[in-house]
Amino acid sequence: KKTQKKVSAYQFASHSHSATVDTIVPELKHDKEAKHDHHLRKFEYTKALDCVLLPYVVKKHPHVTVSVMQELIRRRALHKAFRGRDTKSLIQILRFFVRNLADYRFTRVLIDA
Repeated sequence: KKTQKKVSAYQFASHSHSATVDTIVPELKHDKEAKHDHHLRKFEYTKALDCVLLPYVVKKHPHVTVSVMQELIRRRALHKAFRGRDTKSLIQILRFFVRNLADYRFTRVLIDA
């Protein structure tokens, strides 16, 4: 007696069906916009510069401060951000310049400022 092979179409084969039906879609995480980016987007240049001149940002992330200054130079708005400042904030800006002018990464931007 010959054994007969059972013929089935590929689309009806049991190995083509997956065991799980639900597909899990990963949730999109939105990155929070930095405060200085928000102020730059709103054309609030003085507030953007104030955000990056905070002592923590100046000491831990001076590249952020320099990049905001570079963006203000590109927009030709650095003079608007410097205008109307009191003595304390001007001293803070000058102290940042003196501290970071020797760093080769920031020299070109700080000289332009």
